[in-house]
Amino acid sequence: MKNRLLALMLVLMFSVTTLSVLPVTMNATTLAARPALEVRNTLADGETYSMKIPVLEDESVTQNHPTTNYDGSEFQGGLWVGRDAGGSMFSRSWIKFDLAHVPCEIAITRAVYKAYLNVEYNVTGGDEPIGVYYSEDDSWADDTITWNTQPVFSVDPEDVIDSPADPDMFVPDEWYEWDVTSSVISALNEDKVLSLVMKEVAETGTRQTWKYFIERESVLNPPTHLEIEYVVPGINTLAVDGHTSSPLIDYIQSDAPDFSWNPVLQSGDFQSDFQLEVWNNSIYNDTMFMQEKHSTVGTFFSGAALANSRPFGTDDEMRFQFKYTQPLVPKTGLIDKLFFEMSEESGTIVLENLSIFLLGVDSVTDLTSSFEGNYEGREPIQVLYRESYTATTKNNWLELDIENTYILSMSTSLIVEVRFTNNTGDLLHAMQTTGQGGSVAYEYGTGAQTATTATYLYTRTHGLRVELVTDTILEAGGTKNWLPFGADDGYQGRFQLKYNQSLINHEGIIDKLYFTTGVFATETTYENLSVYLLETPVDGFLNGTVLNENYGGLTPTLVLSADTYTVQNLGYTLVIDVNNIFYYTNSDDLLIELRWDSKEAPGISTDRLSGQGGYRAYDLRYASVDYLEGDNLANALYVDFIYDTTSFQYCSCFPLVNGTEYYLRVRISDSTGVWSNWATKTFKYEVLTSAPEWEGPINDPNPGVVGTPVTVSINVTYFLGVDSVLFEMAGTNHSMTGAGDTYEYTWTPSTAANVTYTIYMESAIGTWSSVLGDLSIIQGGISVDPMLLAIIGVAALIIIIVIVIVMKRKK
Repeated sequence: MKNRLLALMLVLMFSVTTLSVLPVTMNATTLAARPALEVRNTLADGETYSMKIPVLEDESVTQNHPTTNYDGSEFQGGLWVGRDAGGSMFSRSWIKFDLAHVPCEIAITRAVYKAYLNVEYNVTGGDEPIGVYYSEDDSWADDTITWNTQPVFSVDPEDVIDSPADPDMFVPDEWYEWDVTSSVISALNEDKVLSLVMKEVAETGTRQTWKYFIERESVLNPPTHLEIEYVVPGINTLAVDGHTSSPLIDYIQSDAPDFSWNPVLQSGDFQSDFQLEVWNNSIYNDTMFMQEKHSTVGTFFSGAALANSRPFGTDDEMRFQFKYTQPLVPKTGLIDKLFFEMSEESGTIVLENLSIFLLGVDSVTDLTSSFEGNYEGREPIQVLYRESYTATTKNNWLELDIENTYILSMSTSLIVEVRFTNNTGDLLHAMQTTGQGGSVAYEYGTGAQTATTATYLYTRTHGLRVELVTDTILEAGGTKNWLPFGADDGYQGRFQLKYNQSLINHEGIIDKLYFTTGVFATETTYENLSVYLLETPVDGFLNGTVLNENYGGLTPTLVLSADTYTVQNLGYTLVIDVNNIFYYTNSDDLLIELRWDSKEAPGISTDRLSGQGGYRAYDLRYASVDYLEGDNLANALYVDFIYDTTSFQYCSCFPLVNGTEYYLRVRISDSTGVWSNWATKTFKYEVLTSAPEWEGPINDPNPGVVGTPVTVSINVTYFLGVDSVLFEMAGTNHSMTGAGDTYEYTWTPSTAANVTYTIYMESAIGTWSSVLGDLSIIQGGISVDPMLLAIIGVAALIIIIVIVIVMKRKK
């Protein structure tokens, strides 16, 4: 297993979140060229998690044996750094990582190389600083590298460990780490292979300073690895009908409320998917009333008759392999979750130091006692790593939510490997039956997690389902065909595929196109490749001689343009990663068109079906013959859609019950497929009929005067708050200005009239009250009220009488 492994088989170990399937290689510019990867900062409302990438190849080289390759030597751990007494012998360790599954857009904050020091040998005492260096040359292999053939590496180290002081700089049975962020960024921007050299910085002196670190083949474990910290998306606002907190969220009035959220993403990134659930309890494990997700379920086997305590019914250390032969594999697609059938209807397991691996192999024979031999020369993909992982069983199915890094293929048998050190939760029993095309191999007890040999071998099939996040347009099957990926090298070509609208269950932005093939790892490269997408109104067969007619008078969207483009093979599955600019509305048929100037060997055949609702037309050269024709054949196709909406309405499939609390949770993924944690919110559906109460209205002045401002005010209250108060006059609504409980509207009348108005008051939950009012508007200038005039007249008369009487008395 010393040869460089295929890019597909890079093993990713994530602490918390998910990464999408790797993007295809683009050696030149694309339609929307991605910027060079750089170190990113954490998000204000997001979090930073890590992925662990195991070493691909590693080996030591020594100065005094310059032509010796040490492949197969695991002495004291296998990776040697330091020098012999007198300085007569120096040793370095070379390490290689394959980063092919790390998406180009991932927001890296830090990357460290970690190595475990097994022993040190310092007869004369001494620790010297050890640095890690970067090499751009990845051509070396661990079964051939020697001191004389080692590539050139950087003059300056990426990072150095030089403290604490000797003799405590390095202590056996400890992990040591070096910051290699810049090297990882360089590798991701180039060939996605990282080569490092671990050596003493000075490599001078006469003190003996041997250090023995653990390599990947060593039975000692744990081996060296790379740990990449990266930013994950988040959600900083989750609302129900626009409400985010009490008291309003406790009085939701609609029986079909709108759920909305505010994604937290890196600048320039976007939400690619979301999942939404509504439950009846705060731990989300009882009754689910609604679920919105974009996946399908395939069943390998169910209905097993017997319960077994291995692997989930033990609190021992465990290494367990399940194998499901190719005839049991139900579908092709990107796996999001695993479900194991259990005897218990419910329960919760808590697995410590859990690792889950997936691998496709060609054989249909039973597993053997050699764990690594069962891999058949391939490297499994680690789809989950957690120091502590909690999984629940519901309706007799245990759910394991893994990272989206593995493409399941109907062309291979599937191996599922589970390793953990302990189960501190419920001891649950997995259902299994003899035969049916499955087998298991396992070891349990102290040291089982790193065991190389399985003591227990059985022909058993455990109940298993998988959840897939790719959309199946045409399922793999039929026969193999060489078009378009097997067209002749060195010739231009044009190839159209059309799929009936009825085959496609979703609408959305198209992100990736997958085509199934009969080869595990072969890839092919196009020169000047262009990919177009179109919703065509053309029904039925495509025009095989005038391909432009198949557009139906519309203009296709260019979704990919690359000078050189390698279509990568994810394990019997080819992928074309297009730019996210085409929205398929699911109104008409989907047309896919590829154009290229030249294609390089090798050719690849893909699954092709006849008469299933797909059509093709092509102008290309194959087997030295030029073709210009069309037919009702089409390639098996799987599509990744982008779901970027940030709101969704309750489906009312389970009607909400008045006076009941419900528990909402939402999570999102970014453009790389990294998932956020769940954002949660509790809301209560409680319908109220009460409406705002009021005092008033009051007119000031009363009457109003033409040309003088008039203010109408009213006091409005409601225990949940007032949303708005409107003043309606002459058929026009005006918003009243609020200050505390008092709302006012002021205007200047222009004509004298008797005015009638209505004040409408809306509560915070949407209930309404209203009150009528009236106001007299009079003309401006001198204006005397008749009654007042009469009073003044009477008063004047009285005054005159009094004066007359007084005057008479004086006489």
